[in-house]
Amino acid sequence: MAKFLLVLDPGHVNCNSGAIGFIGVQEQHLNQKICNRVQQMLVNYYSVVQTTVIQPEDLTLQHRTEFINAISPDFMLSIHCNGFSYPDIKGIEIYPKHNGSQLVNSISKRLSNNILSKIIEVSRLEGYEYVNRGVKEKNLHMIREIECPGALLECGFITNYNECLWLNSSRGQLAIAYAISQAIENYIETKILAHQ
Repeated sequence: MAKFLLVLDPGHVNCNSGAIGFIGVQEQHLNQKICNRVQQMLVNYYSVVQTTVIQPEDLTLQHRTEFINAISPDFMLSIHCNGFSYPDIKGIEIYPKHNGSQLVNSISKRLSNNILSKIIEVSRLEGYEYVNRGVKEKNLHMIREIECPGALLECGFITNYNECLWLNSSRGQLAIAYAISQAIENYIETKILAHQ
């Protein structure tokens, strides 16, 4: 079986800062840190997965999706943090690709469900209780314009004080990265077993 190619997109890096949270925390920096941690965790799984983190040197959204389509990965995950004008809003949500073929949409939704539930589970074990805002559909460039299965993950609201502390902590970033890597590994193992 060929290696599973995963592309990680750190949202807003070198485009704009994205959301701004408490104590000046910038979304782009958190997105980059989480992407890097996921890549590091999947290194031990290198025999069956290859991970590429987009290094956006002032790349537009169009350049990012063109890059993704050119390498045709098995899955693309765009990692983001949310922001809102009301600081009491919090929670995690994910947007799978939904405008592709039936197979692409099915893989996108399945992995999205796995990633979301795994992050909630691991975070709970680490002492943080997420509000599950669910698997949703939205017309977002990063998932609309890719041809492969993929999703855009909103890891939480950095405009909520407690969630910002969680997302800005090494513990929170490691929990999220570990959960994503576990969801990917579980999906790959299921595929391997299906081909045996």
